[in-house]
Amino acid sequence: MIGRTALIVIGSEGFATHLDTKGICVVRHLNTVHHDVQKLIPWLAFDKLVDAHGADDRVRRFTTRQQFRVLLFGQLSGASSRRDLIATMESHCGRLYHCGATVTKRSTLADANRLRR
Repeated sequence: MIGRTALIVIGSEGFATHLDTKGICVVRHLNTVHHDVQKLIPWLAFDKLVDAHGADDRVRRFTTRQQFRVLLFGQLSGASSRRDLIATMESHCGRLYHCGATVTKRSTLADANRLRR
C-alpha cells in the first residue's frame, strides 16, 4: 500500500496557494501563560531594586532576573521540589527560550536561593 497523508481542515477559510501566500501566517502564534505573566512585571523597577540591594554583586552568570524567572515558572507549573522544577523546565526548554528563561542546574538554583535571601 502506498503511504497517504491526511489533510485536516481547521477553520472555514480557503487554503493558501503559491500565488497568495505572501503575508499569510499559517500557524497562529500564542504566548504561554508564563510569558503573559512576565509582561506584567515592571522590569525597570525590578532592576533598580536588584541594584539597590546589591543582589547581583557576587554573581557570575545566574542573575537575579534569571532566578526570578525560574521561580516564577516553578510557581506557575506547581513544582513541588527543585528536582521537579528543573525536570519540568527541561521538558519545556523550547518554549522557555521565547520567554527569556533558561534551564539551570539544581545546584546553581540551590546556591542562588541560599545566597539571595
